Amino acid sequence: MSEYRLRQVALMAEDLGEVSRQLEQMFGVEVGFNDPSLVTWGLINAVFPVGSDFIEVAQPTVDEAPGRRFMDKRGGDAGYMVIFQAEDADAHRRRLEAKGARVIELLDYDDHVAVQFHPKDFGGTLTSIDEARGAADWLSADCHWHPAGADWMAARNGDTLGIAAVAVQHPNPEAVAARWSELLELPVSAGPNGPAIEVLDGRIDFVPARGGAGDGVVGLEIRVPNVEAALKRARDAGLPVDNGAAMIGGVAFRPVT
Repeated sequence: MSEYRLRQVALMAEDLGEVSRQLEQMFGVEVGFNDPSLVTWGLINAVFPVGSDFIEVAQPTVDEAPGRRFMDKRGGDAGYMVIFQAEDADAHRRRLEAKGARVIELLDYDDHVAVQFHPKDFGGTLTSIDEARGAADWLSADCHWHPAGADWMAARNGDTLGIAAVAVQHPNPEAVAARWSELLELPVSAGPNGPAIEVLDGRIDFVPARGGAGDGVVGLEIRVPNVEAALKRARDAGLPVDNGAAMIGGVAFRPVT
């Protein structure tokens, strides 16, 4: 039951075009989908296939957009949402609600269901558990994914092989890791930078909050075949690179093998 695929991570950015350009230059990826339905939330976006996972960049277009309020709270560009894929999203919804997690958005399509939980119930990180409805094998690399559109596999994914890890910051990472463990029914383990939770194909790291940066996603590890080549492209693009990671959209992107 408690199986999750780390399928998508979303960023919120002031300049969608610039952040997209930086991702394209560092990783050789290209936009696979722009979701027209996001106008409902006052957003425009771009979704990049990363192996068979996805990086989404969204930009608020109106001051009243929730994304704008989020950026004001975080002080600018920042990681926004973690999206897991599961076999049965509704079963997870019922189980998490029984543990006190609040559903703030339920998106129900013919081929997809997304259950988004209140950020405060996940230590300040907007978290969604989604189901690819009707998928013959939800763990297959080419499993359809509604948020990425119907033709995402036609988009070039450069040198990327997938999302390896997400870093979530909080003033008390141990307590937040324990809460995620309770909700996801997965054990806390010792990660490279503190407590961590392993999912089917990735890892959630919980790290101490940086001063004034707010809670939420601050780092991503992206699997690539050649780490040094990705870092060189980042430097050539003029991106700040420190300790093996480049800052894009307020998030430290670290290429790993």
